[in-house]
Amino acid sequence: MSKNTLIFKEKNNFYNLYKSTLDKLQNGDKVVICGRWEVLYKTFRDDKKLPENDNTFNNYLSVVISDLKEQALLHPNLRFYIVGNCYKPTINQVILAKLARSGIFIFDAVMNYRSLEKNKNYKDKETVLINRKLEEMANAIPNITFVDRNIPLITNNGFMLSVDNTGIFDDQIHFTKVGGAFVGKYILEYVLNN
Repeated sequence: MSKNTLIFKEKNNFYNLYKSTLDKLQNGDKVVICGRWEVLYKTFRDDKKLPENDNTFNNYLSVVISDLKEQALLHPNLRFYIVGNCYKPTINQVILAKLARSGIFIFDAVMNYRSLEKNKNYKDKETVLINRKLEEMANAIPNITFVDRNIPLITNNGFMLSVDNTGIFDDQIHFTKVGGAFVGKYILEYVLNN
């Protein structure tokens, strides 16, 4: 059995568990679905022997959206909150922001720490597309709400890389504990209030 087959088998097992859990929920219950929506793209592409291009990525997103829509339409009595992808800082931005907060005197003398707190060029094409497709789906289905996890990180000066002098990102796609708590608090409050 190939690695891709195992991944899809695991995905199917999880999907079946997800569906059976939804069947047990009560009218008005809230379901929050959050993830890195592109994470299985390479497996999808490899399994189907498809080229890596925009068309293939759009086809992959259509499958993801279809899975999300299917269950929301089958459970109109539930409220689904789909959390979008987070913008990804470059690995250099993450490393430089970590060094700036480290208090290394030479680093502070050479680099302006404040310039590393925000990332002005933060929008990556992939995340913009994913979030746009998720938001379009949510706008078309009454019991789905799109939650943009980037909102608490975007300021007039750019995309925050640190909060309270503590890094938000551990690497390009993972939050630190502080970053996760900061963004998680926003998501939780949004879901509880909407």
